[in-house]
Formats: sequence, C-alpha cells, structure tokens
Amino acid sequence: MTPQFRAGHASESGWRAAADACLMQVRPVPAGANLGFIYFSDRYGRDASDLVDYLRAETGIAHWVGSSSIGVMGGVHEYMEQPALAVLVGALPQGSFSVFSGKRRPPRPGSVTASGAAAASFAVVHGDPDAEDVPELLQDMAGKLESGFLAGGLSSAMNARVGTLQVADEVIRGGLSGVVFSSEVAVATRLTQGCLAVSGSDGTKTTHCVTEGERNIVAALDGRAALDVLRDDLGAGEAA
Repeated sequence: MTPQFRAGHASESGWRAAADACLMQVRPVPAGANLGFIYFSDRYGRDASDLVDYLRAETGIAHWVGSSSIGVMGGVHEYMEQPALAVLVGALPQGSFSVFSGKRRPPRPGSVTASGAAAASFAVVHGDPDAEDVPELLQDMAGKLESGFLAGGLSSAMNARVGTLQVADEVIRGGLSGVVFSSEVAVATRLTQGCLAVSGSDGTKTTHCVTEGERNIVAALDGRAALDVLRDDLGAGEAA
C-alpha cells in the first residue's frame, strides 16, 4: 500500500470556519485514510476538543495527533499570532502506527507488527515546554525506537489561561505525545526554521554581508567575527 496524503490550512476568526476551509482542501479524503495531523493556533485552544471531534466526524478518521502553537504553517503560508489551522490526513497500512501519550504507552522496544515490521521505528513527538523532564523524556523515547530517531516540536501558546495543548486522539496537557511508526512506513525528514530581521532602535532593519563561511556555517559578517556582530545587534555585550 502506497501512503496517500492531503493537506489543508486556513485562517479564520472561528474554529469551525477554519475547519471547514481545511476540509474543502483535503476532500476527497484519501481512501482508507486512518491518521490525521492537526496544528492549531492557541486562539482556538478553548474549543480544541470540539475542533478535533468535528474533524473526526467529518473525515471518518479516528486517530489524530498534533499540538497548539502561536504560529501555524501550511504550504508557503505562515500564520503568526493569528487564528489558524493546518491539517494533514493520510492513509497508511493498517497496524503501521500507534498513537501514544501519558495515558497510552508506545509499542515495546523489539515488538513487531502483524506484518512482521518493527513496531517502533520512528516517531513524531509533541512536548510540553513547561515539563521539567522534557530532555529526559525525549531521550527515553528515542531509546524505545529502533532507529533512535524522532522529530516534532514543543507546544506553544500566548494565552496563559488556556496554556499549551497536545492532541493524541484527545486533547491533553503535559509530558510527551505523538505517533510511532513501524519500519513499514518510509519516512523522509526536513528541518525548517523561521527568523525575523533584527531591527535597530530607530526601527530600521539591520543587514550584513557574509564575508567568511563554510557550507552552512557563517564565520564572519562584514569582515568581523559573526558572534561579535550578533552580540552587538542584540545588545548583549562581550561574552563572560
């Protein structure tokens, strides 16, 4: 079985309007779709459970994983500090993934699926940034995977009253959650990052010319050590 995926994203003042806009983009839902990813603005945090239930009912997909965030990306669009939603739905081989959380353990190391694949090969993980033991939890999770490799990110939220949220078939808080894939699922990963130009006290953007570097490592800007330039731009002064 070749996995099939469809994605959608939208920014609307209300969660239902955003969900409907995303549903229009993912329909027709791939035949046999059985897993959905959901990343939503914390503006929808109070209605997160209703949002997940609505997507489950409209798509027929039982399993959903995801997280709240202050920024949501979809395609070439980036929604920062505004109500937004991004979803990805896919059809994967039955038994090739397991949703986990603090309420549901991932497959045991060394266990296999009905097809004979390693049950825990790779994982997409979401974590609570306020949990003091996140580094230890991540290390422990990586040790449970045959590849020792996982991807994902930390949940975020601007609304302190709602706080950070995760989705692992239900809306939860704290610890780690996500989905573990068996070795039957081929995975290709990429790293994405966002940045903003540094502004001076007068509001003008600061620009520099890379004058020395090796591959992706910047050694000098405008003929000066890159770290010194960064400290000046940030007003951090000399290193201790």
